[in-house]
Amino acid sequence: MEESQKDLDVKMINKHLDTLIEHFDSVQIFATRQSSHNDGTVHINIGRGNYFARYGQIKEWIIVEEESTRNKIRST
Repeated sequence: MEESQKDLDVKMINKHLDTLIEHFDSVQIFATRQSSHNDGTVHINIGRGNYFARYGQIKEWIIVEEESTRNKIRST
């Protein structure tokens, strides 16, 4: 059976996760691309390591990015 593009994508990301997790306590990868096959966006998110550390880091990143956006809007 031939591997789907999604399977190949996941395999590639997992390969990079294997390398990164050797150097970090937790890793989370979000990847997207426009797909011409289904007229949508292909998205993959995979992580390794402590779930709560990944979740907390992502949540903090969202808060900081949202505040940064608000500050930019206020200053214009």
